[in-house]
Amino acid sequence: MTGETFLYGYSEAEVDLVMRFLSSSQEVMVFLDEQYFNKGELLRIKRVADGFSQAEMAKMLKLNTGTLSAVENGLRPIPRR
Repeated sequence: MTGETFLYGYSEAEVDLVMRFLSSSQEVMVFLDEQYFNKGELLRIKRVADGFSQAEMAKMLKLNTGTLSAVENGLRPIPRR
């Protein structure tokens, strides 16, 4: 399936790379390109990689969990505050 659209416009290889990164027990530095991921997706990837729940991250950002969920799913822009 190399090069084929797999999930939300991402190739199977791109999805596999992110899934392996998120499930890795090793500390890994990955540079994620905004041309492939929107800011909400990047926020989710970083949150999960750092081991924070959505509730923990929302509290740190002073947002409610519904707002953070909407941002991560691309349904709402990241609040300026």
